[in-house]
Amino acid sequence: MAANKALAVVAVLAVAAVISGCGGGGGGGAAAPTAAPTLAFVNPQNGASISDIAFRSEDFQITAAFSGSGPANASTLAVTLKMDSAAAQNISQYFSISGDTISSSGIYEFNRSLFPLASNDVVRTMRLTASVKDAAGRTATSQIVFEVYPDAGLPPPG
Repeated sequence: MAANKALAVVAVLAVAAVISGCGGGGGGGAAAPTAAPTLAFVNPQNGASISDIAFRSEDFQITAAFSGSGPANASTLAVTLKMDSAAAQNISQYFSISGDTISSSGIYEFNRSLFPLASNDVVRTMRLTASVKDAAGRTATSQIVFEVYPDAGLPPPG
């Protein structure tokens, strides 16, 4: 009989703990955000084909959209560009953040250093990678691959 009473008390305590929530809660502050931040390239798009003339023009711009808990932390922005099989190069200095948009400025100056335009006769594969942290310190990363083809046109399939 005493064992049944003890078991009943334990059951009541267990139900009370479930109803009131386990772990004691805390100071009533805002709950930590659960959604991870996101970063997505808007221009160029993954798989795009861009002429070498357009890639090296002053009109060429790289943009990405950011979404997170608060603004992106500009001091954590890292952007790299890898051409063909060469080492990735840090191009972060050509980017700024305004609201939820990350965009390049003057990137054409860097692009012009990648290959001599007059002798470009091959399709170049570009791998663009970016990462940035949100206000909560969580990292968003995005990567795309696009091609830069000679202005003479895409080579025949082959």
